[in-house]
Amino acid sequence: MTATTSPRSATPRARAARRRGAAERTPLWIVGALVIGFLIGFGSQFGGARQARHDAAYSSRALAASHLEATLGSAVMEAQGGHFELARQRASAFFSDLQRRLLPTLDDETKSAARDVVAQRDPIITALARSDPASPSLLAEALTRYRALVHRAGLDSAVTVAPAP
Repeated sequence: MTATTSPRSATPRARAARRRGAAERTPLWIVGALVIGFLIGFGSQFGGARQARHDAAYSSRALAASHLEATLGSAVMEAQGGHFELARQRASAFFSDLQRRLLPTLDDETKSAARDVVAQRDPIITALARSDPASPSLLAEALTRYRALVHRAGLDSAVTVAPAP
């Protein structure tokens, strides 16, 4: 018998052993393919979930920034209408929420700009408590600075208004 034999010339016992070996390896290939498929699916789902968490955190900060802007804008309108006590309450809420909710989430450069806005708190609150006619312009200046801060932080592009149909 030669060193290399063709499959046709192999004995029936050798052919049966080869078929059994292939039959025993087939489930291993299937299990391996399933594990690899599971790992690929898990990886893509994990990446998608991480991106969704990032997007949700960004949207939460942008929503907080929009809420703060609305609060300060409302204070400006109340002061312009001569309702200084209501304007003082809203301005106080704005400054408190800015320090509590938005300031901790900002980077260092933007945080220093936010501290400049917060530094206006005492003069504004005092002017409103005294019903100073200059307080609406102080509030409007604070609103302008706050809008610039929000733009610098990149939180103004999260909410877009779709045009009416």
